[in-house]
Amino acid sequence: MNETNGYFSHDTTDFVLFDKSQNKLIQYPLKKEGDKYTLPTHTTEIDEYAFHGNAQLHYITFNEKLKTIKEYSFGQMADIRTITLPESIETIEANAFAGGELKAINLPSTLKYIGECAFEYNYATYIAVPEGVEYIGENAFDDSKYLAVFNPVCEIGYQYVEIIIGYAGSTAQELCEADGDITFLPLDEGHSHFYIPTVLEEATCRQKGK
Repeated sequence: MNETNGYFSHDTTDFVLFDKSQNKLIQYPLKKEGDKYTLPTHTTEIDEYAFHGNAQLHYITFNEKLKTIKEYSFGQMADIRTITLPESIETIEANAFAGGELKAINLPSTLKYIGECAFEYNYATYIAVPEGVEYIGENAFDDSKYLAVFNPVCEIGYQYVEIIIGYAGSTAQELCEADGDITFLPLDEGHSHFYIPTVLEEATCRQKGK
């Protein structure tokens, strides 16, 4: 990369492509060796397809300034099993993590928007969507088992999941009742995401007739 380029720059050690401001990560080398990557502290946005299809990485450490993960950024990455997003993320766009093998997805309280199909085909056991999330696009969590939604007025599109956990009278309950095939489990006021395993255990026992 020519250092006088007015549009792009790269990390001279890792050959990771950024915009000139270094705030947007544009492309991570698809075949770059190494199974770990730590996002630079200056990065606030990850561009479309930046890591898409990467088969080398197993672990990604996000920074505390990151605000936006764009479409398809981490799609089709089969070797990452767990992600913990920082308390700075506000937007996860459509298909951002679709088609991976994520088993644990930890979403931050700062999150406001989750796009269509953002986490579909990951087959996570359960996902807690924080109270601050205002929008969950259609099919965002398809093929996950349990989905907990803590904002009672969150705008939520159709989800292909087995069970949705939420407050009585919430939009999550409305979705389940309108669909007919999704089981709704009610939360009591004051329950946090730490309560979810207890809810799931109780639901499993009821299903087994215990």
